Amino acid sequence: SRSTRKGVWCFERGFEGQERRPPVRLVVFDWDETLTLSTFLPADHGLRHRIGWCEWAEYITLHNFETPFVQTEKSRMEKLEALFADLAAGDANSSGPRTLAILTRNNQGVIACLNLLMMAGLDEHFSAIWCMANLTGIPMGVYRRRGGSWSTFSPPFHKVFNHKADVLHAVCKDIVAWLPQLAEVGTPHALSGLTPEEIVLVDDVRTNFQSSSPARPKIVRYCKVARFDCYYRDMGFKYDMGGIGAKSDNDYATLLDFVQNPWQYKASLKVVCTEHQFVGCQDKPAVDLVVFDFDETLTLHTWMPTDRRCATEIGWRPLPPEQAHYVEYNFASPYVEGDRVAKLEAFLRDLAEGIGDGEVERRPRALAVLTRNGDGAVAVLNLLAMAGLQGHF
Repeated sequence: SRSTRKGVWCFERGFEGQERRPPVRLVVFDWDETLTLSTFLPADHGLRHRIGWCEWAEYITLHNFETPFVQTEKSRMEKLEALFADLAAGDANSSGPRTLAILTRNNQGVIACLNLLMMAGLDEHFSAIWCMANLTGIPMGVYRRRGGSWSTFSPPFHKVFNHKADVLHAVCKDIVAWLPQLAEVGTPHALSGLTPEEIVLVDDVRTNFQSSSPARPKIVRYCKVARFDCYYRDMGFKYDMGGIGAKSDNDYATLLDFVQNPWQYKASLKVVCTEHQFVGCQDKPAVDLVVFDFDETLTLHTWMPTDRRCATEIGWRPLPPEQAHYVEYNFASPYVEGDRVAKLEAFLRDLAEGIGDGEVERRPRALAVLTRNGDGAVAVLNLLAMAGLQGHF
């Protein structure tokens, strides 16, 4: 959940028909640490059960929505309202207005989220809030009726795997079940024929963009909101804060531009390297230890021999044809030219030996593997040794 960036990251994955540049017609926001910096709510029954509850509004909205980290003339709530208005209005690429919704797991329920949104004056541009937390006596959905009032309803979560990607794919298949106002007489059906590629999900948890369900659906257009730890107002030190615009005023323009032109934010298939701030970082201390994950980092995917000796005997090897098979399927890449195993060996050697930089003295580094691989350390070592990669660790 951690990001070293202050701002949002926006991506468009590859998908069939990408060259046709389908417009974004539905923008879905997470709630906690995405719309709020973090969510702080009083223990009040009415807040969770009665639409329109409003007490201590100034204090509650301040702590949930306003950021002390960006000081400008306009408040964060004003900037969010302007962003939502621009997103909902649409543009030349969208060929009409867009629909905004909220999909959350907030454990206080959908009515509490709506009441907080209404206190902040931010509910006007949203069409629905869907809550994946199944709470006794609290509905899981609210929607805005044609006249502007809000009503509760029951979205068909029971038919869907418990993941946001599965939910949004299900929305496309039965849009009226998730937005009941579309069934009201005289309501324009702007989302007819909606496809998953026409949805943007804005969320602070990266695992929400791809499901682990059997169908493994993905969100192909998404915006990752940065997370951070900090001392917050009078509430002490807080972990995993977040929020659009909480640390960077550029978030609003970036997100709006992404929704208008998602094809300009194609996800790049490369590593991203970052450095957190720390005491003494200005001294530029050298790296003395490099630690690698194993599965899907050193390997493309991990296929282990079934022979138990692979996990218990250091130096165990299968027969040569089998060994070549395991090296190919674990380490070789069919997607780039050249021998990936040879490139890894040269890369690990350079890391271990140290690389001179101008007047900086060449200095060796230690390399290690830190893994959760279920077959254990001996099996990982043996697989590295089959590829001739163990010597630098």
